Amino acid sequence: MSIGVIDMEGLRLGIDLGGTTVKVGLVDEELEIVDKVIYRSRPLDEMAACAEFSDQLKAFVVEARYDPAEIEGIGVAIPGTVLGAEVELLPNIQLDLQLLLESLRDYFPNADLAYLNDANAGALAEAAFGAGVGYRNVLYVTIGTGIGAGVVIGGKVIAGAHGAAGEIGHVSVAKGGRRCSCGRRGCLEQYASARGIVRTFREVGANAPSVYESLDHQQDHLAHMLMPKHDADSLTVFRAYEEGDFRAVKAVDVFAKSLGFALGQVCTVLDPDVVLLGGGVAGSAHVYLSKVQQVFSESVIEPCRETEILPGRLGNSANMLGAAYYSMIQ
Repeated sequence: MSIGVIDMEGLRLGIDLGGTTVKVGLVDEELEIVDKVIYRSRPLDEMAACAEFSDQLKAFVVEARYDPAEIEGIGVAIPGTVLGAEVELLPNIQLDLQLLLESLRDYFPNADLAYLNDANAGALAEAAFGAGVGYRNVLYVTIGTGIGAGVVIGGKVIAGAHGAAGEIGHVSVAKGGRRCSCGRRGCLEQYASARGIVRTFREVGANAPSVYESLDHQQDHLAHMLMPKHDADSLTVFRAYEEGDFRAVKAVDVFAKSLGFALGQVCTVLDPDVVLLGGGVAGSAHVYLSKVQQVFSESVIEPCRETEILPGRLGNSANMLGAAYYSMIQ
């Protein structure tokens, strides 16, 4: 998967399938997102569900005042290992890819269909026209409901022999730690994803209930206002951190140390020019980035200690744009 001259043609859809949300972007030939929509994630492992989703996409295109027949390509970014026509590890979503593709063909008969790992999609976009421009070797880490990474070496996105290159979310950071959806224990994803941050926050609160006995009414109200609304509500945890909430301070500390340590191990092997952070959690990088960089520098081999860790430029749009772009260059 080489990164070449960008020359998009016509309208394309980029679909970013996540464990919590599905982000869809309508992308024009200038790589501008003409319109976008966000849906709650749902199982896409039966034809009825896939047809309903495809019908929603068609309605989205029509509402944007375009003809579905104008869609020349659709790229799907998948949070799992992708190798050729096989999708093997899908720890955070329920998906029958072939059923989804069949449904998309029915609703968008003129579109070229393509699919790739979501972090590879983000890496492709950031390296081609984002924060990775000018670097030959880029490690792109996407942090959301789960954690993945895309690896760009010498201008090429590397999938690996089994499609698992970049599965940094399943690097072990805690021996015998939390059970992961992949079947193993102590994976980075259980500590440094949106769900991992929220879980730590809740565990700290549950283990120190006496703290709340001394709170007055106003403080107690604020403490409850800063309680995450769902299992992946990391935004509230970061907001609580900025308010000095002790639960959030601990959760962010665990997050930053786990991520910094894992990046140190991976970069000792890959030695990239730069590490870019993407996904929903990357939007709060100002809260934790200095701590991550510190732990990284302590964990990585000496020649790599000055490797920069930076937020990506494309934000939550990286996977959508990369998927749409891939539908043209694959």
